[in-house]
Amino acid sequence: MRIKLEPFLGVGHPWQNDELSIWGAPYGNTRAAFPRATIMDWQYNHLDDELFMPMSYQITGEHSLKALEAAKRGPERLWLVGNEPEHGDQANEVVWDTIPFCEKWMIHAPAWAAPGCNVATPDGKAWLERFSQLLTPDFWHLHIHFQPDPQHFEEIWRWVESWHSRQGMGRPIILSEVAHWGSDIESGKALMDHLAAKVASSSILLGAFWFSSWCLWQEWHHSNLFTQGGQLSPLGEHWKGLSDGFEPHTVYLAAVEA
Repeated sequence: MRIKLEPFLGVGHPWQNDELSIWGAPYGNTRAAFPRATIMDWQYNHLDDELFMPMSYQITGEHSLKALEAAKRGPERLWLVGNEPEHGDQANEVVWDTIPFCEKWMIHAPAWAAPGCNVATPDGKAWLERFSQLLTPDFWHLHIHFQPDPQHFEEIWRWVESWHSRQGMGRPIILSEVAHWGSDIESGKALMDHLAAKVASSSILLGAFWFSSWCLWQEWHHSNLFTQGGQLSPLGEHWKGLSDGFEPHTVYLAAVEA
């Protein structure tokens, strides 16, 4: 079975924004500003929102098993599974340890995407290479960080295309985190334009989430879609205009025969 979804531009909304309301915009404000966009929050807090894409932050362990139980209960959605498993400060997981958990997601989840590696780093590339030699999810989800402009993004994307031709098994890719690295707003807008054009035209890229609505870490503030007061930033205004150009849709549609 293959899962049919439509191309989209989305917003990464850190769940911490809802618990620490002095930082950025709460979920309701993000949804109001981006009524047509798919949103994810690295957890599964908003399954009542048809345009919400849930995540299991870890592939292994109790966190993953609890998320899978939520996936089984429904509503039926595409789930993102894994968040930079190669990174010691993030999920920090060993490829081999993920296999029994991934087998459970393959059997029980309506649809799932993995593993959330940051392929802008050597460790992320290596982790993805090992993982994709062993397992093939319904979708791939990847991060591309630290890119200041379209030219640098394309350097990483060419590697992704090469990997996908060898090991992607034809499954679509979701960029679950893309962020602008640098203080030049115009280069950030150019990167956004480049992403929108690539999602619209690529045969393998299904969608991209911008990181993020508002991030509490200072080094990411140049990529924020909102100001700390909850207003759209210049990049937020630009991303909204681009994401509004894609048709809104539920993030899980009926399975269709391959």
